[in-house]
Amino acid sequence: MACAILFGLHVFVVCFYESMRNLNSLSVIGIEIAGAITFLTAFLMHADTIPGAAEQYPWFMGAAALCQSSAQCPEPSSAPAPP
Repeated sequence: MACAILFGLHVFVVCFYESMRNLNSLSVIGIEIAGAITFLTAFLMHADTIPGAAEQYPWFMGAAALCQSSAQCPEPSSAPAPP
């Protein structure tokens, strides 16, 4: 729980700092949206650690959502393997 509080505080501080220092309001809004998405998907990612969750809830994309929000996605597993 402490990690979630610290991570939320980090996102809040970054958003607050950007709103004070950055004169481009569009950029500030983008940073705030990216921070909120990353914070929410970090919670979703932890649901993938529940044993059997992938079989019971195949529609749930917890870790994949976090991966996409941080733009560090590997190639999809359904893609053909290179020769």
